[in-house]
Amino acid sequence: MKEENLTIVETEQQLASLVNVLNKVKCFGVDTEQHMDYSYYGMTCIIQISVQNSSNDPRSHDFLVDGLALRDHIHILNEPFNNTKILKILHGADQDLIWLQRDFGLYVVNVFDTQVGIELYKEHAGENNEGPDKVSLGGLLDYFCNEPKTKELARSDWRQPIKSWSAVMTHYARLDSHYLVYIFRRIARLLDSLEEPNKALTSKGKTLLHVAWENCQDMTLKMWENHNRSIKDALRKHLRDWRKAKGAPLNELQKSVALAVYQWRDAVGRKEDVNPSIVMSKYNAIGIGEKVGKAILQSTDKTAKPSVISECLRKNGRSIPKDHIDDLINIIASEANKSTKTQKSCYTATGKEPEGN
Repeated sequence: MKEENLTIVETEQQLASLVNVLNKVKCFGVDTEQHMDYSYYGMTCIIQISVQNSSNDPRSHDFLVDGLALRDHIHILNEPFNNTKILKILHGADQDLIWLQRDFGLYVVNVFDTQVGIELYKEHAGENNEGPDKVSLGGLLDYFCNEPKTKELARSDWRQPIKSWSAVMTHYARLDSHYLVYIFRRIARLLDSLEEPNKALTSKGKTLLHVAWENCQDMTLKMWENHNRSIKDALRKHLRDWRKAKGAPLNELQKSVALAVYQWRDAVGRKEDVNPSIVMSKYNAIGIGEKVGKAILQSTDKTAKPSVISECLRKNGRSIPKDHIDDLINIIASEANKSTKTQKSCYTATGKEPEGN
């Protein structure tokens, strides 16, 4: 990627010029960079936009838009983003579309997600797969463009002014959108290659490319809603990951304790405007649920005594700030005692005592 094919957009005039450029093209690639740590909801810091030089050239001209400096003006990008005649190409678009709505009031229509396209190809190609093995952007870049991509910079602090970035950060940000248009064209050819050998793959006379495009449009209908984070859903997903890693599920008491810790870290995150993972990592929170639940079940009266909880937190909750420790102990005790009462009722009814891990 050549430096002369890069434009940094950080003024209103530069942004207006970008709108003029985008209004004249048939398609462009889009990506975003988020800062997720020191903000409860996160913030979109950078919008990467790439316009391909020609249909046969994988290289593009890249625009890095400073979303923080231009936050109050980025809405003017709605003109090309809302244009149904211009195709917007993203990879793993669902979150990017929501973030653009949330932070800038940008609504994107006529979207093609390269991940959706390559997944549809692999689904129908079967043993005749001539495409990449991986559907991640890194996999597509490696296969189609011979460009390796690392995830190491994904959590970089993108709040910094673009001109202060290292060359490595700039390369990483550009790579996310630089080849998207080219990759789209390559995926389109792969989908087209399946049409002739097997006409049955098409649906109601539609090409597979059109089917892939239709599948992407549902993403554009999703709306960002305040307070859209479901703590229980997040914990449920993380518990599945925990079980895969540890090989053993948590019992109901341990899940209740883990949920209490999740609710606590979420409340602290909201209050201090930081991501809950900064308050406490998900695996540390689940680990506390495991250890506290086990200690309660092993105690004589199976009651969530503050002293039992405090000892477990001392051993397993080193990341907890001292000014929050008492609140967390009380929250865990309250939730655990509710759960143990329920389990004791089940024991009375069934004669089976719940087992600890």
